[in-house]
Amino acid sequence: MKTNRALRITNIFLGLISVGLFIYDGVLLKRIRPLMETWGTLTEHDNDLLLLFGIGLLVLVIYYGLSLIQIMRVMRHSEKLPVGMVLIFVLVAVAALFVVSVVVLMMDINNQYEAGFAQPEWNLVYPILAAQMGVALLLLILHAAGTFTRIKQKAIVQDMNIFMIVQVVGVVCGGMGFVMNLLGFLYPKSWNTLIHTVMGSVVMLIPYLLMVGYWLVMKIGEKSKNLYDEKQTRDIGRSAILTLITATVLMVVLFITQFNALDGVVRYLWLPLYLFGVIFLFSASNLFFSRKA
Repeated sequence: MKTNRALRITNIFLGLISVGLFIYDGVLLKRIRPLMETWGTLTEHDNDLLLLFGIGLLVLVIYYGLSLIQIMRVMRHSEKLPVGMVLIFVLVAVAALFVVSVVVLMMDINNQYEAGFAQPEWNLVYPILAAQMGVALLLLILHAAGTFTRIKQKAIVQDMNIFMIVQVVGVVCGGMGFVMNLLGFLYPKSWNTLIHTVMGSVVMLIPYLLMVGYWLVMKIGEKSKNLYDEKQTRDIGRSAILTLITATVLMVVLFITQFNALDGVVRYLWLPLYLFGVIFLFSASNLFFSRKA
């Protein structure tokens, strides 16, 4: 209980800072955008202000991360997986991933500013920041109301909830990673292999790997050394077979459709497409089979 209270107070504090920094971001971008779009000169003071913008994004990521820990504690101690909590968990996880998109967009804007090109990415920065502020405010309200401190079960009823959360995160990260890399076919000329393929894919993988790691540590700490019960073993087997067949078919289709352009952008994208496709299919299949008696 003391841990929950400490997390709640910390998250309320971080939430207030995040909301305040969003207001700061709006004022800052209103000043910076016209200068960059007309290729004016940014002063050292402007660059210092942009540094605070980046620090604000870091604070936001920490806020999201600690909030996810609290949400996960509630779900872990629930007899049945609460749908509302799952939706909030997914919303916050997606918002945390989209923080990276703001960083990438601002890097692209800066590169185009220095090269003297137009900066259409501004049209994406504002909606994403507005959505982020909405999520931060929603979390702040829920933290203030003590929603994530209401743990009814003194002991964990079952570890099935954590297993299901891992699959939900897999669907979110796998789906977003797959779609993100598909954009490389639509914008091959502006696709940066290091930023978009490598860095973007690593960021999309981190939440899933952290959840899988958390689940493994939890299972290792249990008295029973069985990772899965009988039903989970059967469901995972079905999911693995379905994923293998579907992923193989998708790779064959990709090879055939890109046969005349195998030296193009597809050589950067086939591996992340396969990886995220497998994560998405496997996690979605586990969710589907786990819901069946």
